[in-house]
Amino acid sequence: MPLVYGFYFPEAEFQAYLGKYFMIVIFSMGKDMLLMCIAIALVSRQTTRSLRSLSKSTEEIAQGNLDTELTKIPRSDEVGRLSRSFRRMRDSLKLHILELQEATAARQRMESELAIAAQIQQAMLPSAEAAIDPRYSVSTLLQPARVVGGDLYDFFHVADERICMVIGDVANKGVPAALFMARTLSLMRTLAHQSSSPAALLFAVNRELAHNNPECRFVTMFFAMLDLKSGVLQYASAGHDAPLLLRDGQVSKLVLETGPALGLEEEASFPQFEIRLLAHDIVVMYTDGITEARNQDNEEFSEARLQTTISRKAPAFAADIIRCVTLAHQQFIAQAPQFDDLTLLSMQFHPEAKRRKPAFADWQISLNGQPLVYDQVRPCLAGLLQAQQVSEDVVDDLQLITEEVLVNVLKHGATDQDPASIRLDVHLQESAVVLDVIDNSHAYNPLDGVNEPDLEVDFADRPEGGLGLYLVSALADQIDYHYAHGQNNLHIRKFLVKP
Repeated sequence: MPLVYGFYFPEAEFQAYLGKYFMIVIFSMGKDMLLMCIAIALVSRQTTRSLRSLSKSTEEIAQGNLDTELTKIPRSDEVGRLSRSFRRMRDSLKLHILELQEATAARQRMESELAIAAQIQQAMLPSAEAAIDPRYSVSTLLQPARVVGGDLYDFFHVADERICMVIGDVANKGVPAALFMARTLSLMRTLAHQSSSPAALLFAVNRELAHNNPECRFVTMFFAMLDLKSGVLQYASAGHDAPLLLRDGQVSKLVLETGPALGLEEEASFPQFEIRLLAHDIVVMYTDGITEARNQDNEEFSEARLQTTISRKAPAFAADIIRCVTLAHQQFIAQAPQFDDLTLLSMQFHPEAKRRKPAFADWQISLNGQPLVYDQVRPCLAGLLQAQQVSEDVVDDLQLITEEVLVNVLKHGATDQDPASIRLDVHLQESAVVLDVIDNSHAYNPLDGVNEPDLEVDFADRPEGGLGLYLVSALADQIDYHYAHGQNNLHIRKFLVKP
């Protein structure tokens, strides 16, 4: 018979014990969970502190503060790698912005310098107002494709009855072309006074440009000389298109055989032609930026369209030529970009126009900026020099020089400008008195033809004129003349003591 053991435990006590045990388990588990949460919070806080600092720094960087300090995280985990990546990003951004600022500053400096260069380039070219002789009128256009360009034009007097006109196109565009253009203009203006014909001038300019030209830069040019008295237009071309002639509403090209562009062949020659202009004839010079311009359909403006534009409008004045061609050109190319410089020069011949010879009282005379009448010039000049303790001999000589020069201008000066003016500028230097006589009369060199008079000839038989200017040349120690910007400039130097 099996042995059976039994235990007796009061139910109330058992239930009490079980409830107590359950509370102990609940308390123990709650304590463990609380400790675990505290541990997790501490670990998380420690772990995310670097991320919070990094987040705050990136917000500063996002606001543009690239000088904000990134917290160093000496860790090799993902957070450390992320921190180092942000640091490299910040440094790269700072370097990029610095380089961008330097590039922007350099570009602004270049743009400013180019703007100044454009102003200088425009200042080198004459305006229509420079055509001071009423026997011709000029209108011009120069529109560079870039800030500065290589096209050029000019017109100026080389004698009282002759004017020069030129238009040219330097190969390429931009600053190098502009510099070559400036050199070409300078050479042309200098050598024009030494050349007797367009062919001779082109030969001389070409020889200078071709010499020491390793870059093989070149310029096409059309050059013409107009005799205002006879109306004969002599011209020659160095690789440039023939101008157009508008006569009685009909447009034709001038007969032309061109030589090579300037700057390529040092001993090149240039065929010369001539034509006699009639009253109201208009000569139109242009560069290929006009005729070779293309529209959005890649169609060329062309010489034929240029001639048709002028003949259809048949402008009556030189300025109207520029306006109608410019309008037709703009309408043709529409929104297409401009690839080449645009240059036009139109000249109209007015042989019947005469210069106005101002009356004696019309002239406005000033001495160092002080308005005077003629009779006041001598005493005012003497008082000015004597106040500077200039010797009486020098004062007397300068008074005579001034009087003779003034009489010469008042007698021979003719101008279409109002008012007619003579400006006397006196400068006392250490060893000399310098007198500049500037008037807005027509180009007239008073030193031309000044020869020593024959004093043995009886006064009644002596030809009129010449003696006063001979005295001026004899009394002055140095005297020079040049004509610029529509003004005669006579530069006279008188030493205080003979060297």
